[in-house]
Amino acid sequence: MAKDYNRKQSEKSLEKGRRIAKIQGFKDVEKRAHKLRDTKVPCSCSMCGNPRKFLKGEEKLTIQERKSNEN
Repeated sequence: MAKDYNRKQSEKSLEKGRRIAKIQGFKDVEKRAHKLRDTKVPCSCSMCGNPRKFLKGEEKLTIQERKSNEN
């Protein structure tokens, strides 16, 4: 049962990756679709990746860390 579910979910995300790759206009749709299925994040730019990697100073902290610093 679990294998069937995992296979179905994998196919579902692969189809979604194909749709996204076609919309974005990639030439090698299958390669891009498999990458999107495996990573879930199209790139590692400042908009898609972890903001802590790109921000500096107080902006880098999470809301919870800012609240604890105030106390």
